[in-house]
Amino acid sequence: MVVMDRWANKVALVTGASSGIGKSIAEKLAKHGMKVVACARNMERLQEFAAAVNKECLGEIFPYACDISDEEQIQSMFKFIKDKFGKLHVCVNNAGLAMSSSILSGSSEVSCKLDDSCSLLLFKCSKAMLLLIMCKNLGMDSLLTQ
Repeated sequence: MVVMDRWANKVALVTGASSGIGKSIAEKLAKHGMKVVACARNMERLQEFAAAVNKECLGEIFPYACDISDEEQIQSMFKFIKDKFGKLHVCVNNAGLAMSSSILSGSSEVSCKLDDSCSLLLFKCSKAMLLLIMCKNLGMDSLLTQ
């Protein structure tokens, strides 16, 4: 594996990291030497994931339970990042919501609410990240959104 020296020992946050794309991104970043705060609602899944990945990678996964629809939990997560690392270099806003019905049977009203909710989640997490950077004058290299 080629190590991206630029990212070794840098700090990343990946939301929605207990499954799917978020999990894959968190694992790749840790394998390239990053310290990754992997957040999702399911702490048990995050801990199992971290235990498996941390055995075989240069970086480290730090599991953090957070429901990003709850602004207080977002603030607590960014406080954890600030207190533990003092900085954040990469933020991958991957968490989202899913429709409870298929697109064929769901209404456009439900779809619009879902879109609005996902936009608000992105806004809340990005706002907390930017406030952390501005308050501490910390370096930030990348903001990635899904």
